[in-house]
Amino acid sequence: MSQDSSVSSRSTMKCQCGIVTRIFTAFTPANVGRRFYECSKPNTRMVDLEKYVASNIKENCERLDEIIVSKNEEVVVDNEEVVVDKSKKNVYKMWIVIAMLWCCFASFVTFWMMK
Repeated sequence: MSQDSSVSSRSTMKCQCGIVTRIFTAFTPANVGRRFYECSKPNTRMVDLEKYVASNIKENCERLDEIIVSKNEEVVVDNEEVVVDKSKKNVYKMWIVIAMLWCCFASFVTFWMMK
């Protein structure tokens, strides 16, 4: 392995020789940050496969977008359930207030009739 690159992650892609490749990130002045595949055998390198790294990243981003959309939909459903729960709570509180007012009215009428 040269001094101007480092291993960033493992890939499931295979070299022409059949060995699993690794993804490297270049740190040369001409290719800073450019990712490429490299064979696991010493002193061999796959050429012109940067597009695969980019396509893998694009596929992962698309999958992440799908996950984010589904999670956002779950959050919307959860928020709607919270709104419904709050509405039910408010209705319940209103019925308690009505019951208390009815009891007060009944008590007032009862005491007024006892006079």
